[in-house]
Amino acid sequence: MAHTPERIVGELRKAWGGNLLAAVLYGSRATDDFHPKRSDYNLLLVVRDSVKAGGPGTAGFFRKWTAEGNPTPLVMTAEFMRDSADAFPVEWLDIRERHRMIYGKNPVGSLRVGGANYRLELERELKSNLLRLQGKYRMAAGRAHEVRELIVMSSSTFIALFRSFLRLLGVKPLPARDETADVLARRLGFDASAFAYALRLRGAERSALRENPDLWMGRYVRAIMAVIAKVENTNRRIMSR
Repeated sequence: MAHTPERIVGELRKAWGGNLLAAVLYGSRATDDFHPKRSDYNLLLVVRDSVKAGGPGTAGFFRKWTAEGNPTPLVMTAEFMRDSADAFPVEWLDIRERHRMIYGKNPVGSLRVGGANYRLELERELKSNLLRLQGKYRMAAGRAHEVRELIVMSSSTFIALFRSFLRLLGVKPLPARDETADVLARRLGFDASAFAYALRLRGAERSALRENPDLWMGRYVRAIMAVIAKVENTNRRIMSR
């Protein structure tokens, strides 16, 4: 039987007792943007003592969880979470906006996220993910299935970062996930057609499956590079959140 967030949290409550204070589901699975076959479960677990939240007693739970394709849950104390808010503003703002409580008192709804490092972290995340994408493509080039999968899987990350850029630019309300690239493209003036292609692949459209993904990869990378150039030239304003 596959683990749901509720099931694994129930098992951890039994194993950890009062050490588990809160469990938060975040990301696409916490919204209407998820895809049943491609979206995984992202969990944040807030504990009293992170050292005690481990060991052989619960390792099996986490092995099963990750074996089902889910990322390892984030486990931290409330103090660590608050102290990291200024170091990872992109991630924490996204979690704060897209989450659902599984257990306990909401630890992120009122989280104060510092913005001095927002633009810098956004630039770093875009560049590091682009380098990772290009490295993987060098091994997948010419293998249509692998290239299509690479575009689809990486597009979720870049769309999340594009939304973060729109947030930096002061766009409110933020667009739906599937509209993000188009909204940013209209604002910045770049070709976002490769992200429309990624959406078509995600929906397994037959016409998209017949097209050459290597040609689309070139447009895809150029679109990401165009956004990076705009981020580099954006005023380093401090967001007050």
